[in-house]
Amino acid sequence: MRACCFIFLSLCVWHVEATELLFEEAIEKALAASRQVKISQIDATLAKTNTLQNAALMSPKVSLAWANTHYDSAISVPFNGTNVVIRPQEQSLGSLIVSQPLSPIVGLIQKIRADRKTQQAAQAGFELVRVEIAFGSAQAYRQIQQLSELDRIAKDRVALGEKQEQDALAVFKTGRISKSDLLRIQMALGQAKVGAATVKAQYEAALYAFKDLLGYDLKDTLELSKLPPQIPPLPEGEGEFERLDIKAAKLTHEAAVENNWLSIASFMPVLNAFARLDHNFIDPGGFNISNIYSFGLNLTWDVWDGGTKFLNLKSSSLVSSKAHLNYLTATRTAAIDQEQKALDLKAAKESLALQKIILEQAQESYQAASTRFGNGAISVTDLLQAELDLNNARVNWAKAITDLDIKHMLLQKANGARRPTSVL
Repeated sequence: MRACCFIFLSLCVWHVEATELLFEEAIEKALAASRQVKISQIDATLAKTNTLQNAALMSPKVSLAWANTHYDSAISVPFNGTNVVIRPQEQSLGSLIVSQPLSPIVGLIQKIRADRKTQQAAQAGFELVRVEIAFGSAQAYRQIQQLSELDRIAKDRVALGEKQEQDALAVFKTGRISKSDLLRIQMALGQAKVGAATVKAQYEAALYAFKDLLGYDLKDTLELSKLPPQIPPLPEGEGEFERLDIKAAKLTHEAAVENNWLSIASFMPVLNAFARLDHNFIDPGGFNISNIYSFGLNLTWDVWDGGTKFLNLKSSSLVSSKAHLNYLTATRTAAIDQEQKALDLKAAKESLALQKIILEQAQESYQAASTRFGNGAISVTDLLQAELDLNNARVNWAKAITDLDIKHMLLQKANGARRPTSVL
């Protein structure tokens, strides 16, 4: 009974481990596991909180105060034959103050306008990080598929080389091939094994990095879908969206402009309105009252502060100029990037078409070489060269398929797409 349960659990574990990770699933897992996405989301939330915090500064302020004071002695004066206490030995005074900033509202409104731009820029930055992770994981997925295919091709070459070595050893004993021909076959097998080991190491290293990107344990088994033998036709046109890097740079510049106006508003005097209630909790004595009501205006104006406001205005102006230059640079860089990615995709399309023809020619050439070698019409060197040409053609075809899809996705990213769309 225990043995059956163990076999059943083993089959279940094997089934879970062997499940293929699809392209879209990999992107979702990468976004969910990314620390950069979480950090940028916190930054966006902080920017929103700062905006709300400055908006709250425009509301009336309510404050309470209490003071308990002890004097060395009470002060009293005679009045109508009695001593009237003017100031008791102890006072307990509580105050309720309601104040409303008036002139600072202008600066606060300007500050809120700047904070909103900063908030929108932070949100664009958050979305931009998601775009980077989505396209980065998509590109890594295709690259691992490419390495997996190259690993399979390398193993096929090793298996073919081992079979050729066995056949060559058998034929060598009969004297039909020379020692040098046998050595050439064995050398080709050794080179194939070295190439297979190199590709395997690259594949495993890329797979470990991809597992870390997805938040997997490095010991987990991860299988991706296989590359198709052919690639579907690419869409004719690629839609263009607002690039998030340009949007973030533009909003950052607009926030800097608003902060420049905020620096100008700091030269205005500060005017506050207030209403106040003071209550004495202890008998205030003669000629005094327990409750005192007051209201009025407070006006303060820092005529000279050592030039701080002027320096702040100059600093904000420089920041605004820098942000404007960054915006222009981002716009120009984006235009160049779009053109470059379009040219890269065009070259990838041409390369794929050529690699398809080369692969067909290499297959036909190898078949012909195998037949002629069997008839003794060509040497071992010619056969090995045909085999090497076929292997290189298979490798280049696998690279061309994945490179075309990667170039296609990079063009989407350059055009401002938020998520990659694969054609495989």
